[in-house]
Amino acid sequence: MRRMLWWFCGLLMVLLVACSKKPEGTLLYVAPYPSACIGAGTMACLRVRDTADGNWRVFYGHIDGFDFQPGYDYTLRVKELAGDKGATDPDNKHYQLLSVEQKTSVQDSS
Repeated sequence: MRRMLWWFCGLLMVLLVACSKKPEGTLLYVAPYPSACIGAGTMACLRVRDTADGNWRVFYGHIDGFDFQPGYDYTLRVKELAGDKGATDPDNKHYQLLSVEQKTSVQDSS
């Protein structure tokens, strides 16, 4: 009986640890349309935010594996890659796409 109780407690602990695992990476929200920005000349930059209701900011970085299509709101799960330690712009980050959590079409209100 004791052996069965220990076995059950051990199994319960394993299940609790497995279920409480935090997903890898962080969420990044991408606006449906890019903004004009100036980098090495004029270019189009994504607009991103770290929370669903945060303020949009211009993103000068790159997301490996992400194929942006205008007209869609994206929620991405990304992992930050080691970047240039001397970079002074915090929005010039390099990410790896882990998954597209949500892709929602937006309608033009014109």
